[in-house]
Amino acid sequence: MANSIILIENLTKCFVTTDGRRHLAIDAVNVAVAEGEFVSILGPSGCGKSTLLYMVGGFVTPSSGQILVQGKLVTGPGPDRGPVFQEFALFPWKTVIENVMYGPVQQGMSRRDAREHAERLLDLVQLKKFADFYPKELSGGMRQRVAIARTLAYQPAILLMDEPFGALDAHTRTVLQNELLNIWERDRKTVLFVTHGVDEAVFLSDRVVVMTRAPGRVKAVIDIDLPRPRRRVDLLMNRQYQEYVIKLERLIEDVHLEETGP
Repeated sequence: MANSIILIENLTKCFVTTDGRRHLAIDAVNVAVAEGEFVSILGPSGCGKSTLLYMVGGFVTPSSGQILVQGKLVTGPGPDRGPVFQEFALFPWKTVIENVMYGPVQQGMSRRDAREHAERLLDLVQLKKFADFYPKELSGGMRQRVAIARTLAYQPAILLMDEPFGALDAHTRTVLQNELLNIWERDRKTVLFVTHGVDEAVFLSDRVVVMTRAPGRVKAVIDIDLPRPRRRVDLLMNRQYQEYVIKLERLIEDVHLEETGP
């Protein structure tokens, strides 16, 4: 893909277990992500999708192959890639607004400008009135909103999201999916999103990369040609949306059958 912002080439990752055995987690993965594209990685538990995301983030070193981000080889984490993980990863001793201010202040922004910037982002994720609360005083969904705002605060070109809504109840998950799409429609950042939810992948994505069981390989890449902006209530009645869900469910079912046999 000529305009790729992320280019994953022949990527392999092998771990050595505590008892000395070799575990091949990812094998010869090739994926290209265009600038401004929303791409989901979908697959069963243990297929290496999170490991793949961590390698793009620079947190895990590939065994072979390479990852290029904006044409440069990934050798470690960088401010161009913003991770949003399921664990929220907020500083418990800082208030909500202090958490969001942290990145810009570390980048050299004045505290006054950082606070104004953080207030705008908290308004965007509908948490401005909770600016002086501490993380322990918030619900899980609210903490995840803070985590998204904190990542957006230092303006990464790419969002790396590892099942960020997986630990939330169904209603909160739907609300945050909608908010994420609103943010994406506004800024059109590149998003690489790991999920095991077929409906979530179809609702959010431009393309879905389906992984096999370990060792994780790319089984299929499905283009999601649905109109944007998207509203779940409209898509639920959309036949094309339903067909994408069925197609991906069948692909995931095939992954299970390939491992266990008929």
